[in-house]
Amino acid sequence: MRGRASVGFGLHPIVMRDFLAEGGFKNVKNLDIAGFQAGDVIVLFNRAPHPNAAKLFINWVLTKEGQTAWSATVKENSARTDVPIVNPDSAPGKTAFENPTQEEWLPKTDATQEFLKKLVV
Repeated sequence: MRGRASVGFGLHPIVMRDFLAEGGFKNVKNLDIAGFQAGDVIVLFNRAPHPNAAKLFINWVLTKEGQTAWSATVKENSARTDVPIVNPDSAPGKTAFENPTQEEWLPKTDATQEFLKKLVV
């Protein structure tokens, strides 16, 4: 963001969109060299004050109507195939996501860390 480094990690698409909308990160873009897996999670806490209301909300947010509202608000696609696409670049089926925590990725992780060490020295 300050123009001192050419590599960034964890540039979440929603955060990037917000920074770009506010005039920041003009020279930053996500490269299609690795997949991104979002951590959007919904939970129901044990002994919630209104557990039935929470269950009702969770059931609604997982419906087509709920996912359409969520997707339109955060500008990210739903995993549901009956919900309109809001971001064609990450439409279901277009991008194959990898899991970098798997053993076969370890050599790539090591190589990436060595590359980054050279940048910050």
